Amino acid sequence: MAGVVTALLLLGYAFHLAEGDSPEVAPGASPTCPAPDCAACLHQACTFCGSKDDPMLPGFCIASDKQCPAAAKGQQELQPYSTGCPSHYNWLIIGALMLYLAAFSPGMGPVPWAVNAEIYPVQLRGLGGGAAATCNWITNAVVSQTFLTLIQHLGGSGTFWLYAVVTLAGAVWVYSALPETNGLSLEEVQELFSAKYGSAPGLQAGETDLEVVAA
Repeated sequence: MAGVVTALLLLGYAFHLAEGDSPEVAPGASPTCPAPDCAACLHQACTFCGSKDDPMLPGFCIASDKQCPAAAKGQQELQPYSTGCPSHYNWLIIGALMLYLAAFSPGMGPVPWAVNAEIYPVQLRGLGGGAAATCNWITNAVVSQTFLTLIQHLGGSGTFWLYAVVTLAGAVWVYSALPETNGLSLEEVQELFSAKYGSAPGLQAGETDLEVVAA
């Protein structure tokens, strides 16, 4: 989880650098969408028109329903940017994202499912696994549905820093609440949790999870 938190912090920092490095808006060229630079232009839900040959040159900020003006003879062709701005730090964003995937894939990706399969009593394993999977997909949906809203209000840097804080809080909770189960049998894991948290109330030997729910 340390690698995931580090990658999220780096992603936030990379977006912070990119937001401060976006090309400027040419003075007096954008009366309908006044903005100092591309990042501010897109934050207003407008479109930035930048040079196709050199994206870092000053450009225009226009309403999102307008087309970038056609290039006159001898002028550079313009390219619309509506979802992101050109920056010298795009390589850092890609590198931080690759670091995140490299840290997530062997750790937070598969390990929680392996731990989840062994921490419940045998009689409650089906119910516990189903509840954990449901919670996982609900939180996935929440992240997916709120991501663009967070980007719009907090920017890329604020969004990924927020994710880093949430992940760090989760890591602290896991470290304090989850005992080490490496190398233990399922029976030993159950005894470990019973000693730490007590037995499941009302659970009798041989009773299944469906019988517990029905009761």
